Amino acid sequence: LSAIDADNTDSTLRYTITSLASNGMVRINGVDAVLNSTFTQNDIDSGLITYHHNGSETVSDSFGFTVFDRLTTTASQNFSFTINPVN
Repeated sequence: LSAIDADNTDSTLRYTITSLASNGMVRINGVDAVLNSTFTQNDIDSGLITYHHNGSETVSDSFGFTVFDRLTTTASQNFSFTINPVN
C-alpha cells in the first residue's frame, strides 16, 4: 500500500479506514484498527501496519480506506490481498 504526493511528506499522508477486513484485523502498531482509525504512509513504510488473519479457511480479504494530503481526501478505495492457506 503506497501513496505518493510531491507536496507532502510520508508522515503527512493520512489513511483513514472506511471498511474493516472481513477475515481478520488490520493492526496499527499491534493494536486492532477500528472504523475511522488513521495511519500515515510513514507508518506503512516503518512496518507498523500489519494484518492478522482469523484462522478461517478464507484465502482473501480486503479493507477500505481514503487518503488525505492536508488538502484533499481521495474517494474510498479497497486494498485487497491473498492469504496463503496452511492446512
